[in-house]
Amino acid sequence: MGTATRRDLYLEKPVLLAGQPKRTIAEYASQNGILVPRIFDSLIEAKRFGLPIIARSEHTQDYNGSSDLVASKVLREGNRFSGLNESELKKALDKYNFHTEKHCDLLGIHFEEFKKQFSYSFWEFIEGFQIRVVADSAIKSRYHITAYRRRQGDGEPIHDYSFFENGNVTNLTSSQMPNELRANLASLIDIYDSIRNLDKFDPNHCPIMEFVTTPEGKHYFLQYHRSRDFSQASFLLDRKPIKDEARALFVRGATPPEGITCKVTVAYGWIGGTAKCRLPKVEQGAFDFHSTAAYSEIMVRRRRLQITDSDDLKSEMEEFVEGHGRYSRLIKPEISVILDAGRILSKTEKTKLERQAEKESHDVYINVHLTSDGSIAYLRRA
Repeated sequence: MGTATRRDLYLEKPVLLAGQPKRTIAEYASQNGILVPRIFDSLIEAKRFGLPIIARSEHTQDYNGSSDLVASKVLREGNRFSGLNESELKKALDKYNFHTEKHCDLLGIHFEEFKKQFSYSFWEFIEGFQIRVVADSAIKSRYHITAYRRRQGDGEPIHDYSFFENGNVTNLTSSQMPNELRANLASLIDIYDSIRNLDKFDPNHCPIMEFVTTPEGKHYFLQYHRSRDFSQASFLLDRKPIKDEARALFVRGATPPEGITCKVTVAYGWIGGTAKCRLPKVEQGAFDFHSTAAYSEIMVRRRRLQITDSDDLKSEMEEFVEGHGRYSRLIKPEISVILDAGRILSKTEKTKLERQAEKESHDVYINVHLTSDGSIAYLRRA
């Protein structure tokens, strides 16, 4: 896998996505024997099929860009969207865009023109577990799997984050998927890898794929979204932490044996200050101590190191399962760690740096040294 040289055709020729990457790639997968829900040519045709159906938002940038910009909606009998025609539905759903205007502002894109490029594809809606699969970017044969299902009747909702590695499942959350779904993961990984190795994709890439798995165990492919290329970890971190090193609760991604040192943003000058929120030319790492989701979603692809502040791994992983934005922080940077930030940054220092950033209207950093073999990570101040 590490020696593959085949390029991603959709990156080289985005026009092939036809402005609808979800539909285009699902149809490509279907042509290659992958099970996908029925996709309709129009809302009228979809309604003839019968509700429920789902209107899925589409934009070319969805393939290799930001997640969760515009909502997709299920149309059921009697809900507020079910009686609308296609034009009315698009107008209604455009109101549910998440962070899109801020996204455009930060990238210098004209918002109204960007909105015009959105469309909707209409799919058969299939009930089941919402599944995401992504191959680990540093550990061969390891896969990250999230399984989510809303509360069914008197049952508890499922928020499961697990590793699937060499046939074994390691659960990282308190909430767990049912045993029958767990037993069916090997077949899901086979489907993931078969799609990943189709001719139009780079097989060295570790895409995020979305599926829905029915109670009967059928896996329906929904989406291919790019994350990071695979880069095999080159060493085993088999030592104990040295003085001042803190072990991360979770890591995805590896460093060279000697580790790396990054400037990690603690506070931004545009929070509470007079400076405008803007994208820096370079940002080696960040904690994301702010609530501007569009900024984080854009920057995660550009970062070498992402630190998520938490001292409770199980709860944190459950948060990653449901939302796209938080999931992006875990999967899209080169290296992501979960760490109690207090291990390397005291509350007093954090407050001091935040005040400095506000007063001087510029971003402030700390230097962090990270050593990771893809399974274990140690961080310290540098």
